[in-house]
Amino acid sequence: MKPVFFYGLFMDQQLLVANGLHPKNPFNASAPNYQLIIGERATLIPSAEETAYGVVMELDEGELLKLYGEASVKDYEPVTIEVINESQQKLLVDTYLLPESKLAGSNPKYAALLVEKLEKRSFPSSYIDKVKAFIK
Repeated sequence: MKPVFFYGLFMDQQLLVANGLHPKNPFNASAPNYQLIIGERATLIPSAEETAYGVVMELDEGELLKLYGEASVKDYEPVTIEVINESQQKLLVDTYLLPESKLAGSNPKYAALLVEKLEKRSFPSSYIDKVKAFIK
């Protein structure tokens, strides 16, 4: 299995299990130099002054291909980013990001669900407030 950084609804291990996946060892992490953007879909974009937060879980290669093989996420591209776990260790993890050029629209319902997930996992309130700004 390889660690994968998730943000958004994929932070919910139970949701992944309900979709036939077997995530293991979830933990909160930050992604320095990235900013969360929520349009119709969500992604992280490079930003020297921001930090995004999410969950790292382990999934095997086949599960990653299943998860990101669905039509709704076909535009996401695999990348490796550095994250910091709660013990301040730096780790390289895989994630999938939507190219900024493919961001459009808004999705306040998604943002509201994301806020719930962030609060449930006790992410920083300052970050949760930034996500709340996408709820319009």
